[in-house]
Amino acid sequence: MIRRRYVFGRGDDCDVAISSDPYLSAQHAVVFEDDTGVWAADLGSVNGTWIERAGRRIRVHGPTPIGPGDALIIGRTRIPWTP
Repeated sequence: MIRRRYVFGRGDDCDVAISSDPYLSAQHAVVFEDDTGVWAADLGSVNGTWIERAGRRIRVHGPTPIGPGDALIIGRTRIPWTP
């Protein structure tokens, strides 16, 4: 069961709208929390979604865990992840 869900992208209809990054898709990525943890997933973006963890970048395809100390990277935007 999804407890919280946030859509990131360029579109005005996103929960987190970032209009200043032209490399974002209208609806680029989603971060959601369920009973097992917090997850990031790409929404079919052109430029991809990444999680930066311990100095490494992990390409996000399907749901990928994201936690404290990680960063969500969408387009050219880096968002430090703090729950």
